[in-house]
Amino acid sequence: MIFTCCNENRKNIVREHPTLNGIDFLEIIDASQTTLEVHFLNELKVNLAKENVFIEGGIRNKNIKIDDVTVGAMQSPPANDLLIVKVVAPGDFSDYTLRLVTDEKNLNPPAGFDAVLSSIVFSFKVACNNEFDCQPDCDCPPETHPVPPDINYLAKDYASFRRLMLDRMALLAPGWKERNPADLGIVLVELLAYTADYLSYRQDAIATEAYLGTARKRTSIRRHTRLVDYRMHDGCNARAWLHIQVGKNVNGVKLERGSGNSTTKVFTKVESLTASIFNAYSEYHKKALAARPKVFELMHDIELYAPHNVMSFYTWGEESCCLPKGAAKATLLGHFPT
Repeated sequence: MIFTCCNENRKNIVREHPTLNGIDFLEIIDASQTTLEVHFLNELKVNLAKENVFIEGGIRNKNIKIDDVTVGAMQSPPANDLLIVKVVAPGDFSDYTLRLVTDEKNLNPPAGFDAVLSSIVFSFKVACNNEFDCQPDCDCPPETHPVPPDINYLAKDYASFRRLMLDRMALLAPGWKERNPADLGIVLVELLAYTADYLSYRQDAIATEAYLGTARKRTSIRRHTRLVDYRMHDGCNARAWLHIQVGKNVNGVKLERGSGNSTTKVFTKVESLTASIFNAYSEYHKKALAARPKVFELMHDIELYAPHNVMSFYTWGEESCCLPKGAAKATLLGHFPT
């Protein structure tokens, strides 16, 4: 992993650690560029040999061989936090990395060395004359985030979705200005707009049918009631009691229920009609339908009798009588055999 930091918090932590050690900095101390002075954060408590030092990198000179490694040999008195590394030949102008390893086969850091601070990047030509003296900029570049598209979240139908996608395409591909319905791009936009419109409808429909108070479909209400172990009835059409009055001479006139188109229909009251019974193909029928009445059909065949126009209760001589709520029978005044 390669990264750049603008502070040395890691070095301060290792410097105060009782057992860990790490590389602080590296210097090229001779004109031949073959002697490297490696400074450590703490005193070296392990003996490092040339098998523990590995140099990699370079462009023209890649194989930098280690000649000798000593601990603080050029200091008086010798410093225990210094490592002198001598190489056979210097490197080129490219960057190199000095790495501390366990041995040639195990490239992990030796015991007691921090994994991050066990290597350091350096240049053999750091002391060479250079017409430039620019301090490297270690500031991390600001994190860039892609600008999110300006989306109109109020778009809910085909036309608004189509307009939204065309506006977005005008921003991403300003050179594309074709609006012919036969153009492949317009075809794709309209297909996506149709799909988005369908998904938007499904989203609203599912949210509506998800609650008993807003559900509009009988199947949705049935599923809600099943959740509380209630089986809802399939329901039936609207029903009404029909009171028909006939003339005094009517006795046993039959009204048939019928089937299909040949059914006896009963309309709610229409003020403009003078006739009460008429044929389905008459002018009265047309006028009645034009008034948009409620239409009912008979549930079964019925027979009409004049004595059934009014049926009075027999009160056994009492006055101001009424039936209590839930009454299922009463005595009628008169005789009604039919």
